[in-house]
Amino acid sequence: MKAHIARKYLSVILAFIIVFGIIPVYSQSLSVVLEPVNAFGWNFTRNQDQGEIKVVSWDDNRSVFLLFKLPDGFTFDSQKQEALAQIMAYSTLPNGAGGATTATILAVNGEDLYNTNNQSGFMKSQSLNRIKRAGSYVGTMATGTQNANISSSVLNLSTYLDTNKTYIGLFLTNRQEDNYYKYGITILSDIKLKLEIKDKIQNTSRTFTWAWDKHVAEKTDKADVVSWQGGEKQSYRSSFVVFDLPEDFTYDPDFDTINANFAINNATLPNGAGQAPTACVMLVCGDLVKEATSTLPTDVANPSISEALLNIIQDGIYIGSYKIDSEKPSGNLISFDLTQYLAKYEGVQSIGFYLTNLERDNYGASAAGIATNMSSFSLTYEKISSDSVLKINLVDEDGNLLKRITHKGNAGDTVDLTSLVSEKISAKNNIYKIGDNNPASFELSSGINEIDITYSLFEQNTVLISNIGHSGPLGRTGIIVGVAGGDANGDENRAPAVSGQTVSGNATFVASNRIGVLSFDIDTNNIDINQISEVELNLYINDVNENLYTGWLRLAAYETNNPVLTYSVGDMDASLYPQKDNDYSINAAFWSKNTISRNTRGYVAINVRDAVVNAILKNEQLGANKKDVVTVVLRLQVPIAAVYIHTNESDPSCAPYVKIKYAQESLVLDYDFEEDGQVLDKSPNRYNGTLLGSAKVEGGKLIVEGNGGVQINHTGFRDKLSSYTIMTTITPTKLLENSRIYDFGAASTDSGFLRVKEFAVGLKYRNQTTILATYNQDPCAYFDTENEKYHIAVTYDQTTTTTKVYINGTLSIVTNDIKYSLNAFSNRFSARNFIGRTNWYDQLPQENPDIWAIYDDFKVYSTAFPQRVIQNMYIDDFSQELDEAYEAVADEVSQYEGGYITQNLSLPFSYKTQNGTVFKVEWKSSNENVVTNSGVLLRQSLDETVTLRGRVYQGDYSKELSITFTVGRITDDEILDNLVLRYDFEDSGTIIYDKSNNENHGEATNELVQKYNVANIKDNAIIKMPNDIHKDITDYTIMAWIRPDDLTREGQRIYDIGNIYRPQGPNGYAFLRVNPTGTLSVGVNNGGQTQIVTSEGRVSEKQWNHVAVAYSASDCATYIYINGGLDTISYDITNTIANVGSTTTSNLIGRSQWFSSSLASTNRDFFGKIDNFEFYNVTLSASSIVSRMNEPFSISDFEYIDSTYIDGANLLRIYIGAQESLNGAKVIAAEYSDESYKILTQIKSRDINIRPGLNLIDVDITKQDGHFIKFYIWESYQSLVPIELSGYEKETVRVISSPIELSRADSHLLNTQFYLKSYAHDKYASASGANIVFKDWQDGDNTLLWTGEFNYQSTIEGYFYLKNVATNSYISSNARLGSSNSWRIENVNGLKNVFTIKASNGNYLCANASGSVYLTTQPGEESYWEIRMVKRDAFANMLISPGFLRLSPHEQQRLYDVTSQPLWLSSNRKSTLLGRMGSNYNSLSAVEQEEILRSIFSYTPTSQINRSVNKDTTGYKTTYSIGEITEATYGEWGTSGNLNGYTAVVVFNNEKTGEPEHTVRVYARSRNVINNFAEAFSCIPYEFRRFIKTVIDSYNTANQFNAGADAMYIRTSYEVSASGIAMTGAHELGHSLSATSGWWDSKSTYTSAMNNDIFKVSGYGATNSAEDFAEFTQLVISCLNRPYSMEAVKIMFPNRFEALVTLMRSYGGGTCILDKFM
Repeated sequence: MKAHIARKYLSVILAFIIVFGIIPVYSQSLSVVLEPVNAFGWNFTRNQDQGEIKVVSWDDNRSVFLLFKLPDGFTFDSQKQEALAQIMAYSTLPNGAGGATTATILAVNGEDLYNTNNQSGFMKSQSLNRIKRAGSYVGTMATGTQNANISSSVLNLSTYLDTNKTYIGLFLTNRQEDNYYKYGITILSDIKLKLEIKDKIQNTSRTFTWAWDKHVAEKTDKADVVSWQGGEKQSYRSSFVVFDLPEDFTYDPDFDTINANFAINNATLPNGAGQAPTACVMLVCGDLVKEATSTLPTDVANPSISEALLNIIQDGIYIGSYKIDSEKPSGNLISFDLTQYLAKYEGVQSIGFYLTNLERDNYGASAAGIATNMSSFSLTYEKISSDSVLKINLVDEDGNLLKRITHKGNAGDTVDLTSLVSEKISAKNNIYKIGDNNPASFELSSGINEIDITYSLFEQNTVLISNIGHSGPLGRTGIIVGVAGGDANGDENRAPAVSGQTVSGNATFVASNRIGVLSFDIDTNNIDINQISEVELNLYINDVNENLYTGWLRLAAYETNNPVLTYSVGDMDASLYPQKDNDYSINAAFWSKNTISRNTRGYVAINVRDAVVNAILKNEQLGANKKDVVTVVLRLQVPIAAVYIHTNESDPSCAPYVKIKYAQESLVLDYDFEEDGQVLDKSPNRYNGTLLGSAKVEGGKLIVEGNGGVQINHTGFRDKLSSYTIMTTITPTKLLENSRIYDFGAASTDSGFLRVKEFAVGLKYRNQTTILATYNQDPCAYFDTENEKYHIAVTYDQTTTTTKVYINGTLSIVTNDIKYSLNAFSNRFSARNFIGRTNWYDQLPQENPDIWAIYDDFKVYSTAFPQRVIQNMYIDDFSQELDEAYEAVADEVSQYEGGYITQNLSLPFSYKTQNGTVFKVEWKSSNENVVTNSGVLLRQSLDETVTLRGRVYQGDYSKELSITFTVGRITDDEILDNLVLRYDFEDSGTIIYDKSNNENHGEATNELVQKYNVANIKDNAIIKMPNDIHKDITDYTIMAWIRPDDLTREGQRIYDIGNIYRPQGPNGYAFLRVNPTGTLSVGVNNGGQTQIVTSEGRVSEKQWNHVAVAYSASDCATYIYINGGLDTISYDITNTIANVGSTTTSNLIGRSQWFSSSLASTNRDFFGKIDNFEFYNVTLSASSIVSRMNEPFSISDFEYIDSTYIDGANLLRIYIGAQESLNGAKVIAAEYSDESYKILTQIKSRDINIRPGLNLIDVDITKQDGHFIKFYIWESYQSLVPIELSGYEKETVRVISSPIELSRADSHLLNTQFYLKSYAHDKYASASGANIVFKDWQDGDNTLLWTGEFNYQSTIEGYFYLKNVATNSYISSNARLGSSNSWRIENVNGLKNVFTIKASNGNYLCANASGSVYLTTQPGEESYWEIRMVKRDAFANMLISPGFLRLSPHEQQRLYDVTSQPLWLSSNRKSTLLGRMGSNYNSLSAVEQEEILRSIFSYTPTSQINRSVNKDTTGYKTTYSIGEITEATYGEWGTSGNLNGYTAVVVFNNEKTGEPEHTVRVYARSRNVINNFAEAFSCIPYEFRRFIKTVIDSYNTANQFNAGADAMYIRTSYEVSASGIAMTGAHELGHSLSATSGWWDSKSTYTSAMNNDIFKVSGYGATNSAEDFAEFTQLVISCLNRPYSMEAVKIMFPNRFEALVTLMRSYGGGTCILDKFM
């Protein structure tokens, strides 16, 4: 705006604070900028003003006080006015942008602040502290820009100015002491306060939160923004706010501009700032919102309101996003142009806002989170009136309007037209370029002015990219699309990396992820989606990251839901524009047709046609609200490395664009057979055909009757067919085997064809095996009827190698097996391209006859057409086909509309039209617990109303319908009528009586099975049901209560109906199996393959679980229920229980049909209890199953489950099940010396509280060998009354050995609490002051307890600190108690639990007969110490936990060893496992415990080993000499190339003889690197580096080392130091050693060692065996001079160590440098 031009302003502010429905509107009455009368930075630590106005968060911190004087005569009434202010200042950042901060602003009493002017020191600090504590939060001030003018958020001072009429006091702080901590420092200067006072006018409004799922208002006076489902209504929620315009509001759309601000003044953040949301804000028609919600329902659902509101939203205008980041977020207000709204909703009386962060609303600028109870909002606006407007019409050369630009100003203004119009524009899906003779400027006159700017057509069917950006850091000019890691199958960071298809070569990642995003607009009025064959997105590749090396990649584009975004090149939030279904798989992406290599420069094309068509079809669904222009937003990703793409701004000549291609543009050949006797091509190519044999053209048809056809005898024809569509309308008169509709190729060894009988598309390439694909879609259309007309289309997409075949518009075949196009044959000059004849006609004519058929037409295109194009070439208006199918399906299901249904529905799932198109029909139930998507009824205990929504579709064409009906309830009598058998096990003996009255009695193998009113199942104690129990059963439900007491047994069956397994077969059975993990597997075998479905959930070991299996034969649905909840639905089992055999004689409970086979060990009898076993011949619903589950079943209040004595851990473990609580009980463990339990030798007891569920009770008791244990549980110690423990027979407690005995000098023993006992003098070490003294043992004396610590930051590797538990004092180096000292604990050979304790200086800790402690260098008996655990720590408890006992013995030992060592690689694993175990580990089930323990198997403490390699760590240092260093030219990977640097020969001498031993030629970027290499390798023994002959150093941002057998490559962006070369080079030497032996790491010796060690060496080592071996080599080299560290490595990775020694010995003639560690 030019300064000399007069403007008319009418500044009017609407601000709405919703209180009891009253909304104030403001008109501006005061605007002033105030200078501070006092401003100072106060240091509360030093009690002084330190001069500069600083906000500092750390020690010696300061905060700022500002004092402003209000104008003389200032008055303010908060009932009638509102005060809004902003601090403005100049910011300096002493520590740069990294030290920027955000200050919190409090409004403080100005008068009191003024009165401190005469104070100082401590007294002033006291006053200021009182003032700030009484202050109130009003906003924040971010200081993130260096040397710049900044401003605070908008501060609402209305409440403050009610009581402060002279001064405004403000306090700015980021101090932790003030509870507003925000790290950083800023200096403020040139401070001002802008203050605006607004008057209020009363108006009304509406605010409510809408619950979309329930179609009601959750709140009628407050707004909520929540990104998830929930709340009182358990619904997705968003909000509406409506403001009424003032009655005197006027607006002239031609001359007025309305600039507005919207603010949210208050909010509640229920989940704190961590889940503060960002809401998208839309302008919606306020009048329509008020009309739709004139009566807001809060309890009764009103879907019509939801529908009305949805239509209003879809017609809304997006204005921006709002971060609701505090309880007073008003400072984050949105500024927007209200003019568009007023023009769209002409005559509107109110302004509506829609606030949402729901994913379903699809606004990319929103973010997840929750803010509630927003009740105060502000809307301010400023009306700028002009007296002149210029309408600039952008027209084509015929005067047709393309676009219009409106510019408002005042008479006399000169408008620079060149700044308002672009050189190129997109309009009507074309690009237009501005003409040469347009005026450059225009002088305005009063009123409406108009001018035409002429454009000429530049590029037809082409659209410019409107916006483009990327996530991640800012990079070069243009945008970067790169990947730093991710799933090779595709994820939100990485496009799928499929070798040979999307990527090739040995490329690597880049430093950070960059996800690209772009958008373009499509004019829906100027596009025919029925004829679009391709929409090519063309992106100009400017550069490719060097990490691609010599490989290639394809660029992927993903379809999004087209969110409204704010674009930036760098730092976009990639989560705001996800793939539309969060599907990043290979088939969800659009891939560049071109592969991209390091030297790619120029445009690459991606076919994004489906994204464009989907956007247009989605727009069509909006009906009256559909838009003329739709925006398509695409997401860009790469599988590896990175690419650099030009934008409009970076280089307009290489700008990205979209090219729309129509089907006819790719026409290659067009035969319509309209000229009798000739085959003329109507395409521009004129590929006329030659009639062969007796084939003829007459009456517009090609007729072939078994002799001849047409040859397309043109050598250039197939060259055009890299991708293609071949299309024909054909009537087969005879269906003969091996005849061809077409066969295009060079010979019988090279051709692509479509076969008639056994219809198939095929390709034979260079005499390889013929690839065939036949019908594989469901449903299909079939080419199988003589004298019936068919429309056939075959497409091939070279980019995806996808072949599709369509019959009558129906997709019937899809394959990716055909890998070659028709232009790929070796002999491109052979034109054996036949219609109706095979390429075998002259070799095997009898087996490959000519076709019998009539062709109406035959066309070939050079593009793979989408289905929609093919359908509309088949039938001019394919929507008529859809209408026919839709009406037929709707008519068929209309019988159910409004009905009362008790039988399964008969639903159509396909429909074939009269023209032969087959449409698919899919159904979706509103309640699958009542009616499945297949129409199967699962009747409930009450009537249920259900809606089934159907979709009739084929390709892009679809229509939806719905039917609503009532499913009648199922009665208890109906359920019982379908009962086959019911066993409640409440009898005795071997007969299991059926309580269903069907007399299907079972038989137990012994009387003990039926006891305690349950079935007690264990080895050879099972139940047999009657023969042929399966007869005539299709649908069924089987349920039972089960208590699996030992899940480690494989193959346990709850039931198995069928016949005993026979090796000769056939075998049939139906079973329910409980797996070792606790999951359930349902399996059915009808004589072939067993079909199995496994649950997601699990049953609990040693606890009662209710399980049910239901099956519906009509839709092959298997349902698994656990404890009444539906766990799994699967349609994978098509076998039925009725077909397991014509008769069944082995219908078992608790046993598998495989029990007597060779696989009996993995199909063991169930071990546990079963009750209420029920079998129904109906598919019961979830509610019916729950009803049956809730029937009483026989279970005692307290059940004995199991008991074991763990020898070595000295622990009795008892499992008790309980139905109720029992507090204050007592468990008694008794040891007896005789098996008759008469001679009592020991009693131990403990108090216990029994809780409902599984109770694990441990009692510490040491049992002597040959003795026996019993236990008793009393109700209380006082009563001495034993509880009734069902199932406890007082049998001998089982004795098992502890899997791990804590007797080794490692962290597992030393981290417990143990005693130190002098082996020579039989006394226990104790702490007394600073002395170690000796005592006799006394229970409870904690001074006798010690513990060991390893701290990798301070303890020497291999050593421990020793600390007294009671005093927390350490055994120091002088054998007294004081500061910590490192001690090495070692076992004494031949003596169990006896150790020596040695300091790092070699002194041993000893005890003499007089009870003194001393040090000696000569170990003897007085240096021997007995160490035994007294109190277990969490890890020691884990070693005897049920979960640990579930691991195999090998896994137990490996877990123990790898976490046991005083080495960081070990201690980190141990601490990580303890963290994963958490505080509730012991309360978890055995299976859950096992999963936690197994999780550590794949954990790696570090990404790479990278331990220091030097003389100190290797114990090696040899001499060397460097030959003459000369300039040289070499390559990155070899000695030839164009890199300039230096070369020299380095000779390493034998460490002992000093003679030359090893020669290496080095090429490097500098002399310094050569010196660094020589120094680095002089510290590594010859045995490891012996094969390296060449080292090449070069500049590369890959920052990697690489190595082969005899060469090492240093590829970094910096010169690597000697220590760096030694450290990383040690890793590369592993590759050298391995490669020299034919990649030893990939051979079974090493891979078996890796598998047997179980644990990974490092994260990088986990990549593959090669990196694992190299990482392990680096680890070993770094420990060569650390024997205790090497000992730890051997214990952690014993098999790898042995394999490395084997390899090294093979190079050393049977010996090696590692022999000394063996």
